[in-house]
Amino acid sequence: VDPSTLLCATPAALRIDFGSASPGSLHDVSIPFDFLCTRTAVMHGLACWFDVDFDGSDARITLSTGPHCAGTHWYQSRFVMKEPLAVNAGQTVTGVLRMVAHEKYSYNCVIEAGIKGTSKPAVSRTAKVNLQDQHYAYMAAAPAPAPEPDFSISPYASPYVDDGMAPTNHTY
Repeated sequence: VDPSTLLCATPAALRIDFGSASPGSLHDVSIPFDFLCTRTAVMHGLACWFDVDFDGSDARITLSTGPHCAGTHWYQSRFVMKEPLAVNAGQTVTGVLRMVAHEKYSYNCVIEAGIKGTSKPAVSRTAKVNLQDQHYAYMAAAPAPAPEPDFSISPYASPYVDDGMAPTNHTY
């Protein structure tokens, strides 16, 4: 995720202590959010990532997969809403990201987002995403130029366009 596409300065966070959390407590996880938008834009969804603190005897080492950090082989996830939400600078987007584990060792995710102080459903959105179906694209280096299309084979289709958030099959 290109950091310049983020609409808020402070991300939502959920802290899990894997030393004391039970496996059952990770089967249904809800992450409430309350984002103050720093600019006027069209919100296409949520960008999600994780940070892990490794506490050693002498130091704490943090692995961050966030968009402001060096790239790793773990990527940010983009949860795209079918219908985007227009937001203005200074408005607050509130909601919840709920993740429910399923039998394929992944999560079904539901995003509920709306603009604080407005009535539903005109300025609220719900999106359902299967975490295992995410499209991952390493964004730390410039991509190689695309080859000329070979129309004799089935083309690869990406659910995202170059702006990093909008689905390519979306009708406005």
